[in-house]
Amino acid sequence: MGFPGFLAVPVEWAIGARIDADWESLDALSHPEDFHLPILLFHGTEDNVIPIETSEDFARELPRWVTYFPVARAGHTQSWNVNPHRYELHLSDFLEQALETERAQPRGLGSD
Repeated sequence: MGFPGFLAVPVEWAIGARIDADWESLDALSHPEDFHLPILLFHGTEDNVIPIETSEDFARELPRWVTYFPVARAGHTQSWNVNPHRYELHLSDFLEQALETERAQPRGLGSD
């Protein structure tokens, strides 16, 4: 089903009437240089809320930071449900690699 695109403008207007939202800052692809941490991204191929192309574009734009797994037969937020064992293996591998990378790059106090 998903969120119809034609509703985005009225929803943005309604939210903007209550808070000062900077919508451009929420578009991750408009500022990829701001990402400096590893990102694990699962996206269900049957997601009818967020188009899978969103994750594909994000992963393609940030290959250094994004580890991306499309999950067949998974809907929105259902990647774990389809195959918990495979999901947890990907998660474990990702965390091990991230920790190894962090340990290999010692940092002093106050460094970024």
